[in-house]
Amino acid sequence: MRRFILNEASIGEFREAIHKAIKAGELSPNPLTGVRFRKIVKQVIDERKREAKKRTQH
Repeated sequence: MRRFILNEASIGEFREAIHKAIKAGELSPNPLTGVRFRKIVKQVIDERKREAKKRTQH
């Protein structure tokens, strides 16, 4: 899952992938709940902001 999050994807694509994984029974709600999920999302957002900033500086 983390590998997908770090790949280029829109929020819509991310949401669709999550829903497909849930339907396929590939996600367990316990390990990816609450604080852990928010932390992963925050890391991705921060990384993308840093990358965008680097692109605009060049």
